Amino acid sequence: MLDEVGPPNGVTTPNRLWASASSASLQPAKRVRTSRYLLARARAVIESELTEFVGPIAPFLCRDHLARAASAGPPWDWIQLVDAVARERAAGRAIVFANGCFDLLHVGHVRYLQAAAKEGDRLVVAVNDDLSAAALKGPGRPVIRAADRAELVAGLRDVDYVVVFSEPTVESLLRLVQPDVHCKGTDYTIDTVPERAVVQAYGGRTAIVGDAKAHSTRALVARLTRG
Repeated sequence: MLDEVGPPNGVTTPNRLWASASSASLQPAKRVRTSRYLLARARAVIESELTEFVGPIAPFLCRDHLARAASAGPPWDWIQLVDAVARERAAGRAIVFANGCFDLLHVGHVRYLQAAAKEGDRLVVAVNDDLSAAALKGPGRPVIRAADRAELVAGLRDVDYVVVFSEPTVESLLRLVQPDVHCKGTDYTIDTVPERAVVQAYGGRTAIVGDAKAHSTRALVARLTRG
């Protein structure tokens, strides 16, 4: 959520989304403060309205927009993602969804995403933010911050869209995107995927893909710390 910002002198807020001010009578510095306030209020209101539905979803990235999207925040980015997925579907393309921490990207991650991409036409990857990754992986993790992990994943040939999320599971994102296929790695079975019921409810399919779980960031970290 954005830091609370108070209205500059002379600005009134007649309702939640719109504000009125006589910009012609404002000094240049005051106009800047007014514009910043209006933008902050609009973003804060939209975010509060949408958080219950989509959850606290952080920056959306895709290959064509990495530099711009890396500095953007919710809710603008989920809107971009929804629009992108809608365009892909309109063109008749099947949407595949994968998720994980992807901390210290290794060959197991790459093989998982390569296999996921084969399940459809466009691959959306959700990356855990730093707090949710720490909760899942424990002390000292993640090694790499979320924005960098997302950019590394976005650089892989088989990945089309990347979104960073902060919830314990990707249920909110799955309800929002409704991919045709939700792919999980071989450390799961179909029955143990936490979001399986959500995917079933909207008519999607859950798939287990990738190679055997013989690679892990935990093992890489242990080798590096042993020297």
